[in-house]
Amino acid sequence: MIEQFQKAQGGCRNSLKDFLHHLEETFYQTAYYVTERQQDAMDATQKALVYVYRHAKEVQVSDLEGKQKVWEQKLIVQACFDLSKERSKVVSMLPHLTRDNLVKKLPGNVSFVASLKRAIYELPERPRFILVLRYIQNLTIQEIAEVLGISVESVKKQLYRARKQLQEWLSDYQEGGLFQWQIHKS
Repeated sequence: MIEQFQKAQGGCRNSLKDFLHHLEETFYQTAYYVTERQQDAMDATQKALVYVYRHAKEVQVSDLEGKQKVWEQKLIVQACFDLSKERSKVVSMLPHLTRDNLVKKLPGNVSFVASLKRAIYELPERPRFILVLRYIQNLTIQEIAEVLGISVESVKKQLYRARKQLQEWLSDYQEGGLFQWQIHKS
C-alpha cells in the first residue's frame, strides 16, 4: 500500500484511486462500529477520504512506514469525532458486538446481546473508542495511544475501567449461570 501511496503522490491517478478504495473499506468498518448508523459511517468515511485526497502530497511516506494502520485509524477516528461534534450528539458505538475477539462466548440469548450493546453505549465516548480500536480493529495499546493522542497508561486505565464497568453491569448474566463470558485482557 505504501508503494501505491508513493505513486499517488507522484500523480498517478489510478494508484490514488486504488489507495482511496483500500482506505474506504478500512475507514467504513471503523466508522460503522463507532457511529452505529450506516449514513453516519458513510459521511465520516467520505470526510476522511476527502482529507487524504486533499493532503496526500503533504504526507511523508517515512511517517507511514510501519505505522500505516495507526495513521488510517487516526484519520477515521478524527472524522468520527468531527462528525459527532457537528451533529451535536454522542457517538453511538458497537452495533454488532458479536465479534469473537471481543467476547469469548455469546449466548443464544438475544436479550444478553441487547444488554451488552446498551451497556457499551452507556460508557463514555473515549472508553468506547478504545474498546472499538482494541477489540474490533485489533490495535495494540501503543497504537491506540497514538491514534487518540493520549498516553499508554491512560489507554490501559480507561480500558481496564471500561471492562470492569461492563462486567459489573452485566454481572446478572454471569451470576445467573446463563453462560460464562470474559472480555479478553490485553
